Order: sequence, then structure tokens, then C-alpha cells
Amino acid sequence: MFSNLSERFKKIFSPIYERGRLTDYNIDSVLREIKIALFESDVSLPVVKKIIEEVKTKSLEKRIKKSLSPGKDLISIIKNEIKMRLGEKNTKLNLSAKKSIILMLGIQGSGKTTTTVKLAKMLKISRNKNPIVVSCDTYRAGAREQLYKFSKSSEISCLSYDCENPIEIVKRSLNFIQNNKNKHDVLIIDTAGRMHTNSIMMEEIIAIQDHSLPIETLLVIDSMMGQNAINMINSFSSKIRLTGVILSKIDSDSRGGAALSITDMSKKPIKFIGTGETSNSLEEFCPEQIVNNIIGTMDIGNIVQQVEKNTRGFNLKSSLQSRTMKTQTFTLDDFKNYLIKMQKVGNIASLIGKIFTNGQKFDEQILLDMKIIINSMTLEERHNPSIIKSSRKKRIAYGSGTSIQSINHLLKTFVQSKKMMKSLNKKGAMSSIMKRINLGKHGFK
Repeated sequence: MFSNLSERFKKIFSPIYERGRLTDYNIDSVLREIKIALFESDVSLPVVKKIIEEVKTKSLEKRIKKSLSPGKDLISIIKNEIKMRLGEKNTKLNLSAKKSIILMLGIQGSGKTTTTVKLAKMLKISRNKNPIVVSCDTYRAGAREQLYKFSKSSEISCLSYDCENPIEIVKRSLNFIQNNKNKHDVLIIDTAGRMHTNSIMMEEIIAIQDHSLPIETLLVIDSMMGQNAINMINSFSSKIRLTGVILSKIDSDSRGGAALSITDMSKKPIKFIGTGETSNSLEEFCPEQIVNNIIGTMDIGNIVQQVEKNTRGFNLKSSLQSRTMKTQTFTLDDFKNYLIKMQKVGNIASLIGKIFTNGQKFDEQILLDMKIIINSMTLEERHNPSIIKSSRKKRIAYGSGTSIQSINHLLKTFVQSKKMMKSLNKKGAMSSIMKRINLGKHGFK
């Protein structure tokens, strides 16, 4: 996510980070490079201009050229300015109604149907809700069947009616959800993909909104649309009461500029981002975390909080401490159990990956290979890894279908983790642990 922009910023900031003195030329040079990087990431022209102008003004106000750490001060100003364009803080989904109705909109191909299920799964896991979804898309062949299949595989309840009138489907769904006998407290309505230029389809969605009176109306936007996303949002919001945006496919090769432009240009908050194809790959949009990703200063503490929030009370720190503190030992079996527990987190690739690689892209296959390798060991080897020498590594590699390089990396990571267990009671230890465990350049291929 935003990897291209992040890499550009690292190169821009590296020469000035530790400098004790900055000149007008240094500052102008940095701002010129930032302007180019933002343009190439498809950030809109007005937003780029605002960022550069504000950074210039605030740099002069703070007299950063006289600061003890001018490079750090300049980077901090840039970071705060980008954060402001993202909305400064995440806007929570409104679920204050006893029976909350959420309406999903978007053009065809935006990922709206899959996002509907992802949202339901997130509400079920992290908000302890009991959602149910329904499709009123009577135009696209297989649309309702697609929602039903994805819902079933994701363990989400789905309504289905043998009816070709979208308004009638909405009415029946509302009657169902409002019935006090059923335990569902959130209804998410997936609508047909439509362009804002299609007046008939827009009249239909207005009617659906008027009938359903949703507490949230969310527009799903493909992040690859770039600057066109702002025009799309503004066109929809001129006709529909939008409460927010979900940016899908943020894990793709898109340049990410849409996220930096949407809130500032459309005044509509981004509430979620889609980070993958699985039902768990939807995250609340957190400007602080996004900025940290871009600038390259990942806040590990925020990730730990995300992990614990998405595991229904599973406390990562206390879980890591429990057995280690009781037995003063930490075995490969313990390590495997923690991997299994962490794998229950909503989005393993984006959360656990950030922990182990300090924010870099992470392949879930790594965790799977690690567990397979550990399972291929004898009980003695799992409890005393120091005995695993060349011949044992060959046997384990053969049995697990991996490589000796993978086994070496697993053992190295385990040793790092074991050392960290001993310092858990120290102040700031959890953050230190997350920063020091690193699977980055792994051998799990």
C-alpha cells in the first residue's frame, strides 16, 4: 500500500534527515521533489499545491533553518500536512440505531459486492454485530448468486428473494430486519453498479435510499481510478446523501493518489480501505497509519492495538507473557501457537505482516510455511532447537517441502523472539519487540 510513494519519500528525506543545517536551496529542492512524487502518485493538482504552500509557510514560521534538527522538523511538517489532507482522524461507522441499515453504491467493477461481505465480516468480528446482507441487483446476471456464495464462504448471513423489483426486495428485507424475533442488527444492501450519468439508474437508487432510510450510505471507489474518483464522488453526492467512501483495491498497483485527494476535494470521509481479496481484507481508514506508511515511520503500537481489537479480546502482550512467565521457557511449540493465534486476526497480510516486517508487504504463505516446518520436527527438536544441525535440517526440509534457507530463517526469528520474551515487563518492551522481529527478506519462497 503506497509503496511507490513511500520509496520516493525515503529517497527524498534521506539526505536531509540528520542534517544540522538547511538552506533555502535544500528546502526548495525537497519541496520540488515532493511535488513531483505526489503528481506521479496521481494526487490532484489543487491538493499538491495546498500541501507545498502550507509546508513552505509553516517552515518559515517555525524557522526550521535555526532548529537543532531542521531535517526532522521539515519532515514532521510535511507529515502533518499530508495527514490533514487525509482527514486527520478516522471517521467511525455510525451504528447507533438498534437496527442499522447500510446502503452500498458504486459503479460496475468497483468491488462493491465483495466489499459488502467484507464489511459484514468486519462488523461481525470487530464490532460484535450480527449482520445480514442482501442484493437488490436485478440487472447483472449472477449478481445475487455471487453475493450469496461469497457470504456463505465467509460465514455471513444472506437474504435472497425470488423477485425482479429492487424496491420490493428492499421492502421485504426491511420487514425481515425490523422483526424483533430475529437477532440480526445490521442490514447491508448491495445495489446494482451504476454510472452517475445514467438518470434512470440514479432515480432508482434515490428511491431505494428513500425507502430504506440508511444510517450509512457508502460509495465504493476503485483506487485505480485516481483523480477521476473525486469527480465520481462529487457526482454521486450531488444526487445521493453519501456519508462516506470505501476505497477498494488499495493493495493493487494503483498509485494511491485518490486517498490523498478524496477527503480534501470531496469533503466525504474515507471510512474503509480494501487491502486484498479475502473476506478479512477490509480495514478502517486511519490517516495516522497511512501517513506513517507513506513517510516510513510505522507506529508499531497502533498495529498492536489493531491486532487486539480484531481478535475479540485476545491480548497479544498478555498472551505472549502467560506461558513464558509461568515456565520461564519459550519453545517452538509456543512460537507456533502464537502464530496460530495471530492468524485469527481480521487481515493477516496487513496486520501480522506489518508487525513482522515493520510495515512492508507480507505474504501469508510465510506463516503457513513456518507452521509446516515446525510440524515436521520431532518433539525433542521443537523443545530444544539448538540440536537442529545440518542433517536434521535436510530431513525437516524434505518433510516440510521447504528449503534449508527457510529453516535457517525460522530458527533465527525464533531466537530473536525468545530473547524478546525476557524483556516483556520492561517499559516500551512491546513496541521494541514488534520493531525487532523481522521477516523482511525471508527465504520462504
